[in-house]
Amino acid sequence: MALPARADCVADQGSANLIEADGVTVTCDDSDPDPYPDGVGSQGTDTNLTVNVEQNAAIDAPGVGVSLADGGDLENQGDITAVDAAVSVTDALGTAAVTIDNPGNLVSTDGSGINIAAGFEDATVDNAGSIDAATIGII
Repeated sequence: MALPARADCVADQGSANLIEADGVTVTCDDSDPDPYPDGVGSQGTDTNLTVNVEQNAAIDAPGVGVSLADGGDLENQGDITAVDAAVSVTDALGTAAVTIDNPGNLVSTDGSGINIAAGFEDATVDNAGSIDAATIGII
């Protein structure tokens, strides 16, 4: 019997608020809660945010799964499920590249898998995993 994916997401600077996580590294591992019940990052205001979703970890967000802005970096080896975009990239300052590495699974039940804001010119997506989206895989 397979065990359910779990994820506890913790910021490296001890921040309990992962919605406003500017300039920190957030790691989601395979411990409780089951799965992590919210998104990481806020829409377009968190620059230099690094998110590592480890193998067997899962995020199940009621909105956006992971929000990145300038200098953001996502390494997803687990599962990110969201109602809106699984990953959203916005252009806060237009000063630094964003990198998304997805050997895991991205699922959006009512949006796109990866939503890169119009005008954002420096985003790199390396997808060796799966993207399952209600609308478009990458927009």
